[in-house]
Amino acid sequence: MSFQDFEEPLTHRWINRENQRYYSVRLVQDLFGDWTLVVCWGGANSKRGGMRVIPVESQEEGEGEIAKIAKRRRQHGYAVLVESASPDEPPADDD
Repeated sequence: MSFQDFEEPLTHRWINRENQRYYSVRLVQDLFGDWTLVVCWGGANSKRGGMRVIPVESQEEGEGEIAKIAKRRRQHGYAVLVESASPDEPPADDD
């Protein structure tokens, strides 16, 4: 496996402007070829927040988990800030 075999991370970011909270998730492939979701959350004006690494069986499973997370973020009043599959795609703009 070479460096070129790795795909660019799938990145999604949401923000809740009302309470100044953010949430992001990246689907990445590690050096062993395993897929993981890296989930981060927090507040703009607080030190509360965290990060979690969730192993997934495949890229497809990871994309499914991201879809579930996106649905929950929308239900909690978050707006999409970034949604990209590759560095060539422009970020989504909900404004």
